[in-house]
Amino acid sequence: MLFARHLSVLSALAMVATTSPALAQVVRSQNFDTDPGWTLVGSGANGNNFGYRTSANAGGSAGEAGGRFTRSTFVRTYADTSGISLSLDAVFAAQGRFNFTNDNAPDFGPALQVGHFSGSGLASVGVSFNNNNTGTLHWQASVRLDDGTNIISPPSIPLLSNVPRTWSYDWNPTGGTGSGRLTVTLSGINGGGTDIIDLTPAQRAVGVTLDGFGFNGESATSSNSGLLADIFIDDVTYSVIPVPEPSSVALMTVTVAFVGRRYRRRHSPAVA
Repeated sequence: MLFARHLSVLSALAMVATTSPALAQVVRSQNFDTDPGWTLVGSGANGNNFGYRTSANAGGSAGEAGGRFTRSTFVRTYADTSGISLSLDAVFAAQGRFNFTNDNAPDFGPALQVGHFSGSGLASVGVSFNNNNTGTLHWQASVRLDDGTNIISPPSIPLLSNVPRTWSYDWNPTGGTGSGRLTVTLSGINGGGTDIIDLTPAQRAVGVTLDGFGFNGESATSSNSGLLADIFIDDVTYSVIPVPEPSSVALMTVTVAFVGRRYRRRHSPAVA
């Protein structure tokens, strides 16, 4: 029985991994109908006021994530930090709803990001928000490597407030020139569009370590509670972990099948 259960699990993995490359990931969804209990860091100081909200600014039903983010000398995080483990070797993606309802020259220093990130380091992959030397909120695709190198897509795109949008990004580890491509899209006119980042072989070699998903703001060199934006997301779906590659699953299945044959031969009743 134990062997049969193991073989069934491996057969199921093989089916998942071989049906489509787009399925080479495990995803999680959050609609914020109730408080998800995400990790909250940095709210309540220097004008920051974010977290779980019962409002519907992002365009979904009541319940969303976000609030006010300001330029601060400390990390600001509201994120799922449970059971996520990804690198640039995996296919991964995220999508959801987005809106910002107010801003005032939102210079965050290091950009505020929505996406996958590392809770123990600088790495992140997703959508960056900052004012980029203007008076309003801009967005662009962003990859921040484990060594702190920040790669952003020029130019940034200005946003109009109070325009609910959908957003999405996906990482293809063999895209671009072969070292990986990040594609980020926001819907709608007056701020919508697509940004792309293609990594070089040297950047890919540094890599990223990602174990969280949500809002992530690194510390700035100075605080200013007057530099702010009220940003909200809802109805998010995001990759959590990759499943084994098809070749690995096939090898595992063959190995277990071989061991199973030996098990049956060794433990089958003798025939007179």
